[in-house]
Amino acid sequence: MGIHQVASSVRRRRWVTGGLVIALAAGCLCLLLAQAEPPAAESRSTDPPDAAVHERYAAARLRLAELKVARAEDLNRQISGLLTETDMRRLRNRVVLLREQIDATRRNPHGNAVDEQEAAARVRVRIAAEDLEGARAVRARNAAAVSDNELQQLETKLEIAQLRLELWSDPSFRQSPVDVMQMQVDQLTDFVVDAVDSIDGAPAMQRR
Repeated sequence: MGIHQVASSVRRRRWVTGGLVIALAAGCLCLLLAQAEPPAAESRSTDPPDAAVHERYAAARLRLAELKVARAEDLNRQISGLLTETDMRRLRNRVVLLREQIDATRRNPHGNAVDEQEAAARVRVRIAAEDLEGARAVRARNAAAVSDNELQQLETKLEIAQLRLELWSDPSFRQSPVDVMQMQVDQLTDFVVDAVDSIDGAPAMQRR
């Protein structure tokens, strides 16, 4: 595949990804809701997968993410600006997240969903803080480049990210499987609603 074909493919994938995110999130939400009331007399597997398999799975996901970063950096060396800094940061932050998830898997290989969510929340706080810091730097150079409204939105996004991290870091709900399930459902619902709003509002507001 040539470089120009890759560029076209990258643009198409952004739209496809939005639809896949919504479909996947909706499917996960249905699964969580279904698990909230398990069937009465179903037999369950008594032997969970070995911990080493969980760790190898997490390591393979990390390796794929690292390969994607390397590929993106190679493309940008060939065609400057093919992938934006936002795209590159998203890819690099996924590597950071997956490294944290490996640590969570090692600590609790058969039930680390809450630890993974907490790790993801930490990464989102960092992203939101970087966005705000970058916008403030741009505004310091050119006050007209970033409006008051845009700056306030970024400040609010950082606040939301910090509060989400606080929610996932709260030990009080971890003692009850029902409370853990409810937290996951609530957060996934928020994610789906935000994703739909972002995609639906893009043509009317701003699409990058």
